[in-house]
Amino acid sequence: MSLIETLRTQRETLLTEAGEIAKRGVDSGQPLSQEDGTRFDALTAEVEAIDTRMAEIVAGEARVQAIEADFHARRGITPDGRSASPLAVRADVLDAVQAAIAGRSAGRWVAGLEPAAEQRAALTPSNTGGRHSWSAATLRSPRLLHQVAGVPIETNVAAITAEYLRAGAPASAASVAPATAVSELTSVTGTSVTLARYGRYTSLTREHLIAADSAGTITSLHRRSIALDLDTVLITLISAAAPTGTGVVTGSAADVALRIGLATVADATGAEVPDLTIVANPADAGLIENVDPVGGATLGEVVATFGGAKVYYSSIATSGTALVFDGASAKYLEAQALTFDSDVAVTTGVVTLATSVIGGYGTDLIAGGVRAVTLA
Repeated sequence: MSLIETLRTQRETLLTEAGEIAKRGVDSGQPLSQEDGTRFDALTAEVEAIDTRMAEIVAGEARVQAIEADFHARRGITPDGRSASPLAVRADVLDAVQAAIAGRSAGRWVAGLEPAAEQRAALTPSNTGGRHSWSAATLRSPRLLHQVAGVPIETNVAAITAEYLRAGAPASAASVAPATAVSELTSVTGTSVTLARYGRYTSLTREHLIAADSAGTITSLHRRSIALDLDTVLITLISAAAPTGTGVVTGSAADVALRIGLATVADATGAEVPDLTIVANPADAGLIENVDPVGGATLGEVVATFGGAKVYYSSIATSGTALVFDGASAKYLEAQALTFDSDVAVTTGVVTLATSVIGGYGTDLIAGGVRAVTLA
């Protein structure tokens, strides 16, 4: 029995006894005796104490769930075990891909929650030569901006052109009188993004000495390259969405400008500063002070913070200018999950392994969700 269930049982017992005391007073038509009155007060006080304790437990459990959700997100998986990163891969998928390389066979495997189902081609490869042993290990998913920033993800998109909504910045409005309509949010518009395929392939000749974990090595390099592709697209889009001219945030120093930028985006979107992300060029790392590491080992590196916001370094960002953005102001749409394909040219003995995803980003979902900051 859980603590909350135990407290509920105790509460019911105390209320039952208090009810019996009250009933005796009603039945007798006389005030409660001093003994009954003292006991009744003690029982109600215990009930109130239990109510307070139960409220604290419920609030604590909600806090724990929020912490676990954040922890799983930083690790790259959701609490139900599904990958939060589109580039994460399970061990069983690597096993299947490695078996295809070792056996020189063709097939397709889609990474996901369930063990990958192989779609094998109907062909018989030629003799593969001497026997060798192999093994596969689960590799960490590569660093990916939209995962670090908490960008919402929509999977199983059914069309290559995906529709999504874009809205203006939240704004205050006066209260209304009874039976009067509240203010309309008129700045919501529909827009779309065309999804695209990102991927890499590698060919292995018969003469290659296939390493023990070639599937892990090759797919890891493929996924890191795809991550760079996706980061390039997202950073380019949020950079284009940032206001220019007088909309660029400046300050007497880099740390001052960054704090103003964080406050400006938080105010415009209603987001908390810890939900915001700073994208900066590695060359500007020395200008960003008060950086503390936080848990993010499964992202492939330590995630730094500045003023409570996450810092993401990328050479794609323009040196001298940082981007402060709210991850909720963007969206990743995926039509094809991470997929591995292998094929064999029986005449040459070449095995080709390809890795790909089909997806794209919708940005500027919330006006004011990104600001450029000059690092003086």
